Amino acid sequence: MKAIVHIGTEKTGTTSIQGYLYQNRGKLKGAGFHFLQSAGKRNNQALPAYCLDENRPDDYFRNQGIQTLKQRQEFKRLFIKAFDSEIRGLPQHITTVIMSSEHFHSRIRTEAELDNLSEVLTPYFDEIKIVCYLREQATTCQSYYSTHLKSGGTESFSEFLGRCRPENIYFNYHEMLANWERCFGFESLDVSLFLQERFLNGDLLDDFTAKIDATLVGALNKPNQVENESFTPFGQALVRAVNVIFPRSTVAPNEGIVRDRCKKIITQRLSGSGQLPSVEVQTSIYDSFIESNALVQKKFFPTVHSLFAPPDDLVLREAVIDGVDFDTLIAVLNLIAKDAKDQFSAGDYARICTIFFSSINEITNLVSNEDDKKKGSGRTIFSEKEAFILRDLALRAERRDVRLALTLMKLANRIGSNVPGITEKLSEYRERLARPRKLQFMFMYRREDMPLDSHKKGLSENFRRWVDALPVPSGAFFIQIENTTTLSSNGAINDGSSSEFVGYSLIEADSLAEAHEIAQQCPLIAFGGVIDVLQVEPLVGG
Repeated sequence: MKAIVHIGTEKTGTTSIQGYLYQNRGKLKGAGFHFLQSAGKRNNQALPAYCLDENRPDDYFRNQGIQTLKQRQEFKRLFIKAFDSEIRGLPQHITTVIMSSEHFHSRIRTEAELDNLSEVLTPYFDEIKIVCYLREQATTCQSYYSTHLKSGGTESFSEFLGRCRPENIYFNYHEMLANWERCFGFESLDVSLFLQERFLNGDLLDDFTAKIDATLVGALNKPNQVENESFTPFGQALVRAVNVIFPRSTVAPNEGIVRDRCKKIITQRLSGSGQLPSVEVQTSIYDSFIESNALVQKKFFPTVHSLFAPPDDLVLREAVIDGVDFDTLIAVLNLIAKDAKDQFSAGDYARICTIFFSSINEITNLVSNEDDKKKGSGRTIFSEKEAFILRDLALRAERRDVRLALTLMKLANRIGSNVPGITEKLSEYRERLARPRKLQFMFMYRREDMPLDSHKKGLSENFRRWVDALPVPSGAFFIQIENTTTLSSNGAINDGSSSEFVGYSLIEADSLAEAHEIAQQCPLIAFGGVIDVLQVEPLVGG
């Protein structure tokens, strides 16, 4: 029996090929070909996962909830049992088994791991064919960036491009193919270039079908549309921010749910072509692979002048924001504010907004320093509508973090300097940061035997209004205690207050006398409450 193992590489239409194979598995079986199912219905990624060194982590195991070595060993036992059952149970007319996963390329990197694959396949197949497509390294890296973000990555595009170097076997096709040749032999490798002009009939699926059996070309059904796996540049910026806020390592189930819902919104609205490297960066990457690509060209493509054409002066897409982009940003922020409200304070929400705008800045070069603004550099891509949003975020943050408020207000000023209140607030924030810090005091509230219900509402409203007007730098906490009891060492239980109000606030004041004056205005005092005023060391923060 023969095995055709399609190993990718990644970002060479593997999802389309796998969907094509799955859709046509009935017709393939009728012609004597079987698309492997025990390793995954469409993507056979369980097979490369089986071959990995036991100490190597992989997102396949994380997604399957396999965390311990014992669980991993059990997975391997069950997998090989299912694989053996599937192959031995095939009808007699099946002559070829087809396997496909880009993880063969991206995950299996060592000789030992390839030997593991050989040990799985050779007992069942007397002929093994390795099918592989190669794509120019810079464009591969560019295309793979959205996949990196989908799996929880947080690197910026420029940081991610730094991975694309000859030392990385993922991109070094000479070293990668040499490893496969060592294990399966040169004659087993069917290597092609991922270039439309080199595809049979200019079609990737026809080209791949011919590698199975040329008589099947035109006989199989093709999908109506190709799945778009990438995000637009703005979508990439939003997904990256979501990954920073809700890291994939989180153990909080609710955070994972909110993260997935955010990504779903972005995927639905902002799928498309992602960021492009500059001509200079693409040329630098191309040049770094000239030597290794020449070795691949000499061995596998002797009639080709150069493995890949050098970069030309491509026109970069402008990173601008349109209505869909902004609506998506607002939808994601609203989702976080609603679904994660128990996890984030108002200050946290302002920080979240800053993360989003910082990520957006990576693709727009929107925010620059004050000198750049004076020189007229930088591009303004937001409208006045967004300036109002940023101004309001700064106002929400100003009491707890003046530096954050200043950052947001400066961004609002870049977008729409005519929006009311921005100029004044910028001056205020700078003054507050420039002057010496005020003293900080803690108010500790106590009130036993709260008034009857008829008086509680008026007291509560007046007290809340008073607290809201305090210069609070670091928060406040209030609780009402009911039915307190005290347990002594002799086992006695004594009833305490039936209703007691306690809490604290942190304020700023120029002196202890000023703090006393502020405390004396507290409505709680009129109802027999007590306030302890304590001077504290300045806290870290704005």
